[in-house]
Amino acid sequence: MSLFEALSLAPISRGFIVLIISGVIFPLTGVFIVRLNLVPLRFTLMHGSLLGGIIALACGLNAPLLLKISPFLGTIALASGLNPLFMAIIINSLIILSIGPVQKYSNLRITDVTSFLMVATIGLSFALIYKFSIPAFDAFKFLWGNLYAVTETELIIISIFALFLIAFVFFYFRKITAILFNKDISYSSGVNEKRFSLIILVITGLTVSLAMKITGTLLLDSLLILPALTAAVLAGNTKQLFLFSSISGLISSLTGFFISIYIDLPAGPSIAISSSLLFLITVISKKIIVYYQNSQKFL
Repeated sequence: MSLFEALSLAPISRGFIVLIISGVIFPLTGVFIVRLNLVPLRFTLMHGSLLGGIIALACGLNAPLLLKISPFLGTIALASGLNPLFMAIIINSLIILSIGPVQKYSNLRITDVTSFLMVATIGLSFALIYKFSIPAFDAFKFLWGNLYAVTETELIIISIFALFLIAFVFFYFRKITAILFNKDISYSSGVNEKRFSLIILVITGLTVSLAMKITGTLLLDSLLILPALTAAVLAGNTKQLFLFSSISGLISSLTGFFISIYIDLPAGPSIAISSSLLFLITVISKKIIVYYQNSQKFL
């Protein structure tokens, strides 16, 4: 199948649009994760996304049983229309909102709280898989995602989120820069650090939930972390860091898409491979350039 023939199909063309948007937008969240050391939280949110998908499947198989076991989970699953993406967003939002109160009550570090929530969510996921006899293929399809199964509603949601994230970074760039540099200094400079930190946590939760649909929970770092790390190799300031991360994400997304079409591979692994190669090429190229510049000084 040629590229033009593939794009003539609605699911593929819709997936292509989503991939361009996410390739540019998701790496912006990756900058927050890398600079604020939110990697442990990212793991927790990955498991939260998986739990959200499992709850939607469990409710679809046996809603009365889920309502009996947990009226709360059953109610929100039915309210979400049994959509795994909506459930992932709800679960991750609950995780984000619970971190502060749990940390305050327990006096634990945020990494300890996120570790607790990570274990709890994955435990609940496997318990539901067993209790509701969810087929392994259906349960673990959330691990690798399906770009071409994105619906029009989900495309609209991703587009709205993209506009919000761009506006947030653009209008509050100076305050974000201060927070990324040092939270204490940003607070002393008059920045409401707690409010902005909460917004960043919510953005991270939404990004991980949305990425689950595209690359799956196991491969979402190809659109989150690696583009930000690639940008960090080249960037000299925060503005360049955000810009280069989006460019790296877009290149990885488009390259991965073309690989998936021409070689007949799933989009998630193709994006992960292209993102990894781009990072490797960038690091090696930077080393070569620095070595050449240093050698010129002695000539």
